[in-house]
Amino acid sequence: MPSDPSIANAIVYIGEGLAHVPHQVPLNSPGFTLAEAASTPAIDKLCELGVTGNIAFQRSKAASGANVFAQLLGIGIDNEGTQAVDLLHQRFGNMRIQVVTNDPHVNAFLNNLAIPVRNYPSAQELAEICLNFANANTDPKSDIMLVHMKPQETSVDESIKLLQALDTAVATVIDAPKTFKAVVMTGHQGSSTTIESASLAPSLQSLRPQQSFQIKEGQICEVDDSLSLACAAYYHPTATRRDTVSRFSENEIGTTGGNGVILAWHFMPEIAFKLGYVPKYGA
Repeated sequence: MPSDPSIANAIVYIGEGLAHVPHQVPLNSPGFTLAEAASTPAIDKLCELGVTGNIAFQRSKAASGANVFAQLLGIGIDNEGTQAVDLLHQRFGNMRIQVVTNDPHVNAFLNNLAIPVRNYPSAQELAEICLNFANANTDPKSDIMLVHMKPQETSVDESIKLLQALDTAVATVIDAPKTFKAVVMTGHQGSSTTIESASLAPSLQSLRPQQSFQIKEGQICEVDDSLSLACAAYYHPTATRRDTVSRFSENEIGTTGGNGVILAWHFMPEIAFKLGYVPKYGA
């Protein structure tokens, strides 16, 4: 049973590489995010209504285009085949997952896990898919849907179109009372949001306990410093608290976000806890 009975399902929107404009674009400067360049009123509203924070990624042994997604899924790219399937079941039990993605690497990765996956259709169709899911009108029935978008080119135009498609999809369900919503945006490799830059303002340090984002299963793990921290926002009217972040801003989330920095390994268990599939991973 969900930890909050008012939660029926969850949608996670993942914009991989959409938090920053590409290197070669003059607009790229510290603290400037692609979401701030584009119009994303629904994502901004979700940030304002909910709580935000950053996500760090573990250094992986394998090189794969599905690395970021696999870590957010909670199993990592270093686990393959039956080992990955077993780990998924071990961590999340019978939690039912489905995915929409535009990325062939993620599609291939999911095919080995027997997770239902469909290719990104269009912005309008994606919004309809999300609305149907929030209303429990999907087949097969699922507990959580991951919507994953990743630029397949380096053009800003493509990135902005994908970002606005995500925003339209968020707008469709932002008021859905029984759906837990999360938005995660990662930067391109080597972009500016580092662990050092994602520290709270001095006046707010007392609001956040000592961080343990480098701890995985009781052991210190190596954080991948070639990947920027992801910016994340979470919202449900009764299951999330509220911080002072007013929009999807790298600077605001890094300095005043209420959730601090967590390891990607803990991201999915936190949502699975809300859905009643796993115990709380930490205090």
